[in-house]
Amino acid sequence: MLLNRAERLASERGWDRLVAMFLLERIRFMLRDQKLQDAKAAADQLQKIRDKHPAPVRSTWSEIHIASAIAEGLLGLASGRADAAVRLLIRGYDELLATDNRHDALRAGLELSNALLLAGNRIKAFDVLKQVLGWAMNARAVSFALERPRDFRQLMSAAQKEPSIAADRGLYTFLENLMERLRAHDGSDDGSTGVRASKQALTDRECAIIEFIAGGQSNKQIARTLGVTPETIKSHMKRIFIKLSAESRAQAVVRAQSLGFLRILQTH
Repeated sequence: MLLNRAERLASERGWDRLVAMFLLERIRFMLRDQKLQDAKAAADQLQKIRDKHPAPVRSTWSEIHIASAIAEGLLGLASGRADAAVRLLIRGYDELLATDNRHDALRAGLELSNALLLAGNRIKAFDVLKQVLGWAMNARAVSFALERPRDFRQLMSAAQKEPSIAADRGLYTFLENLMERLRAHDGSDDGSTGVRASKQALTDRECAIIEFIAGGQSNKQIARTLGVTPETIKSHMKRIFIKLSAESRAQAVVRAQSLGFLRILQTH
């Protein structure tokens, strides 16, 4: 929902570089949710913006070309074309390093390492991963690896058995801590039982209400839509807050999203 709003605002103002960044994020979300056709449509939009702004030499427009290369690489990987994905992700990653954009390089590097592993190039995969983990450890950054935990679980598990990583005690400890966060964030292992229990706690009506809240509707608007009184919606909201351990509407939406209650939202 936030990406939709930000992308629309940037588009209205002609901020094509921002639109490109938002489209790349949209593609990542869509691929995480296995919406390949929607991701391809977003990538087509990104390519049109790229074609509007040629960058034969490195310039501010290069950011759009980097985003497009990464997007195409991720799509290639999702389509089973690991070798092609690697070439595109290397292009994007190298450009991010050349411009000293370490923040975006963390995410692109993790994606590149994963693609290399899936393409069968374990040595290069772990070389890139060690570089990325080293930056992340020094910056105490973890969020870049938590966005799509299922996508990177195989890579991280394999890295724990890699001798060159195990030999670096600091890096190995950081990787172990990261794996614990990945398991907790993904709800895998024993934590999945808790997630399933939480999902069962919300009724169908409560799920519908939280989706209306995520769409920006007030209690009165939801009441009119469902044909009930605002007081009834308030009662539902109280129960939702308790079940999700939330203290605000925004927090309830975030918590519901993390537990998988919300479908992909469409804004108009």
